[in-house]
Amino acid sequence: MIWWKTFFEWSTRPNEITTYRKYLSENIFSLMELMKLQYHDVIFMPVKKFLDLIKWKNDLEQEKQKLMKEHESKIKSSQRQKRK
Repeated sequence: MIWWKTFFEWSTRPNEITTYRKYLSENIFSLMELMKLQYHDVIFMPVKKFLDLIKWKNDLEQEKQKLMKEHESKIKSSQRQKRK
């Protein structure tokens, strides 16, 4: 009974349902682009694999941002040294 009550409470909040659907569809389409997969391949993918790929994608994006910031800081420091 706890599961039913929890589901009922969750399903009666339309904002959360809309948010969940939005993020789910964004994740599906981002995986399609990243992995070059068809829509049905992502939809029929096991949930565990789907979640692992999303986590991997997020880690990859964070690493990319970190590298870009490092590269940007190196460029700025080299420009400062050239000015001197």
